[in-house]
Amino acid sequence: MRGYRGSSVVIAVGGILLVASVGHHLLELRQLGQLSGPIAALALDGGLAVALVLAGLWLRRTALTGSEEWPVAVYTLLGGLAGAGIELLVLLVHVIEGRPADEPLFHLLIAAGGGAVMLFVAGYYAASRKTVISQYESLLDNSFQLTGLLHPDGTVIEINDTALEFYGLDREEAVGRRFDTGSGWNHSETAQERIGDALDRARNGEFVRGEIDGPGANGLR
Repeated sequence: MRGYRGSSVVIAVGGILLVASVGHHLLELRQLGQLSGPIAALALDGGLAVALVLAGLWLRRTALTGSEEWPVAVYTLLGGLAGAGIELLVLLVHVIEGRPADEPLFHLLIAAGGGAVMLFVAGYYAASRKTVISQYESLLDNSFQLTGLLHPDGTVIEINDTALEFYGLDREEAVGRRFDTGSGWNHSETAQERIGDALDRARNGEFVRGEIDGPGANGLR
């Protein structure tokens, strides 16, 4: 897959569905001799196909790398196949029951396009979430500096092992508690106030840097 991007696959899926939609409705137009029905149908299945093409172009401009796009492409393909597969099963039931299947190709295109669009959205969300988690893990996986991630209110979301060793805490003792009023800072009201002030400034979008004595397991540092 080197040299290819997942966004290209999404665009290709949309393009194939669009060609199939246009071809089908042109034949339908010739057979029916009236314009409104085929145009309305094309707006539905062709619209889903165009949405996929535009989604692929948009995906290429996002922050995801080429390799990170591939899960989105896989989700999209699976969505299209799942939608088409379900519709084929419905058509099979109609055949078994001896009932006529109205416009089977139109329904198949709608199902495939709708499934692909829905799982494109799910795939992008999953890929984005995985990327963010990976970035956080890379940030926290540092054996030389104390690193933590906080909610805007100062509650600890995650903290690295280096910081836990420094403070002499278990993860359960640190995560879920406010950083500025935690028991580790009880040695100094001034320290608590400085940390609280830094959190307030950071919450308002300011970059804050400073030094403060920290209560480690072996004393203040």
